Amino acid sequence: MSQRLLTLIKKDMKLVTRNWFLLITLFIAAVFILIVNFVIPEDISMEPTVYVLSSTEDTTMLGLTDFLSQKPNSHMVTTREELESQLNETAGSLGMVIGGTYEFPDVEFVLQGYENDKIKSLLILEMDDYLGKIKGEKDALVSYLGRGISQKEIPFNHSILPMFLLMEPVLLGLFFIATLMFFEKSEGTTRAYVASPGKMVEFLFSKVVVMFLLGLVSMYLVTFLTVGINANLILMLIIAISGSLFGSGLGLFISSFFDNLSKAMIWIISFSLLLSIPFASYYLPSFSPVWIRLMPTYSLLFALKECIYQTGKLDIVWQSITLSGTLGLLLFGASVYRYQKNLV
Repeated sequence: MSQRLLTLIKKDMKLVTRNWFLLITLFIAAVFILIVNFVIPEDISMEPTVYVLSSTEDTTMLGLTDFLSQKPNSHMVTTREELESQLNETAGSLGMVIGGTYEFPDVEFVLQGYENDKIKSLLILEMDDYLGKIKGEKDALVSYLGRGISQKEIPFNHSILPMFLLMEPVLLGLFFIATLMFFEKSEGTTRAYVASPGKMVEFLFSKVVVMFLLGLVSMYLVTFLTVGINANLILMLIIAISGSLFGSGLGLFISSFFDNLSKAMIWIISFSLLLSIPFASYYLPSFSPVWIRLMPTYSLLFALKECIYQTGKLDIVWQSITLSGTLGLLLFGASVYRYQKNLV
């Protein structure tokens, strides 16, 4: 079996090279590297979601919380536990605890840990503009959600890196593997292989391996030339495996229902667009309903961000690996069953 699988992988590598898949992957990676490093600015103004907790009975301070609650990016919470829960669930959000009196205000900012000094200064200045009493961090407590979170300043152009890394093994892999399967069908290779001693699981798995290798090459290439070698490369490898398995499994499953690419294209595009919706939640954390958070691409997106910038939240990484890996195995198993049934 191992020899047959190795032979199939070699054959599929020749196919993706001959059909320009490898060059397309490298071209897209090169374009992304140029855009990130030379086109997109490092800094851009973006208001984060702010959760506000009031712990004061002073009427003037209550006026402040009413003022903050009217802002479109602010949300009131009633307990410290609710504040921290919302911060954990909403990436890129900030917390604010208002206490004390107008004469002696007690303002605490609860941050994720990777915010830069500019964001902290803007928060303090906003409170100082209202109260006229906060002059710096010495007068405003700044605490961080969780423990041992390293503070990192993430340039805006680098912040889009997780989206591209997700697109390569998952979304592009979905399209490539479906295209490869339709090419095999048109050439009659699939039916010919059934007549050989080989097994369908080997035939399909070799294509999953090739798609994974394409995605991995692009993922590491872009990461090295954008942020260097400081990312968690081991976890990125595991994410690439589970994400590629999910994308390839979905592509195989969709292609099993059709005879040619033109018939399947509408479904491939529809699923690609659907799986891209979490990209909006990445920059608009307040827009993250349950149905979006259940998508494997949602957790994969934030898991890749964690691998690159390593803020200490590994739970999202293992959650994404488990979800995408499980779905990938189920889709791959269903694809093997579908192809065997159709060919027999």
